[in-house]
Amino acid sequence: MSDLPPGEWSPILVGHQWPSQESLRTLAAAEASRDFLGTQFEAYAGSLRYAREGPLARQEGVTADDVRGTFEAGELHAEGVADKQRSYRGGYGVARQSTATLRDQLLDIARRGNDEIRQIRKSKATAVEQISKIVEVVARAQTDANSKAAICAENVYSAIQTVLGKNDMDISARGFSQSNGVALDHAFGSANPDSLRNQVEQILNAPHQSATEPTTQGLSRYSQGATS
Repeated sequence: MSDLPPGEWSPILVGHQWPSQESLRTLAAAEASRDFLGTQFEAYAGSLRYAREGPLARQEGVTADDVRGTFEAGELHAEGVADKQRSYRGGYGVARQSTATLRDQLLDIARRGNDEIRQIRKSKATAVEQISKIVEVVARAQTDANSKAAICAENVYSAIQTVLGKNDMDISARGFSQSNGVALDHAFGSANPDSLRNQVEQILNAPHQSATEPTTQGLSRYSQGATS
């Protein structure tokens, strides 16, 4: 079931950029998992350090030195793994927070867009005028949604770049995303005006109108007026 913002026009206003609640849950779970792993490896490094600086510190001889060296190497490795897990956790945290912020912003855009269109529908403007005004509202909302989504994407890219750096990977965040099948080069462009107009007309002529709205027969004037 879709969790788009309420409103008849929300799908066309912000649906193209709307991140689902499931996306948030996935990011939160990944963040929690990395946090747990980081904590576990930190604790493991601590136990190795305690043994090395405690009971093993009092032992003498070549064998004791080798054992302490082995424990120290294990400690350093565990600390390195914990540090990477913290980096992953931070990246997922940035992505989750950015996604949550984007949802809030798109929710507001959808609310304002639906309110504007509702007022246009109640006006005494002609069918053709109403279509033109609604298309303007939709285009403005989509542009605003694209802008907010682009900022969200930049935040996520920045977090990905940090993680890549921690792993000594000589590749850009965008290059990494593209190599994994995620290309956002054309994700924030403006919609085609003719396409928007067609979508608006389809919604206006949809048969599922409430009792307080014009009937389907009355709405047919929108498509007729638009093509006249």
